[in-house]
Amino acid sequence: MTFNRDEVVAITRLAHVMIMADGSADKREISTLSRELARFGLNPEQQAEMLGDAMVIRPIEAMQRIAHMEEDQKRYVSAFLANAMISNGEIDDAELAQWRQLTQLCELPEMTLEQALTYLINLDE
Repeated sequence: MTFNRDEVVAITRLAHVMIMADGSADKREISTLSRELARFGLNPEQQAEMLGDAMVIRPIEAMQRIAHMEEDQKRYVSAFLANAMISNGEIDDAELAQWRQLTQLCELPEMTLEQALTYLINLDE
């Protein structure tokens, strides 16, 4: 599955929204974001640039970009956001609510956390 640069910017922006849903960015959450950006072929310098570009757009613009993606791309986004949410080993109520809201606003397929993690694990196989 491939994403263009604008789509990766949008995904990165919403990942940041997810990570900050509980009020702080944990090292493990940042590491998860970095691993996913590496999946897109971005080295650490490019990742920093991507994060900078992502922070320039408003979350609503990111949601609009994602809402127009293909269904398989949306499935990845939903799973990725779920992974960002749980990567610190805790599921905060605010994060869970944020994930559900983004799922609805971006017209993402509904998934359980288990389905999301299984999806990402299967990508690596």
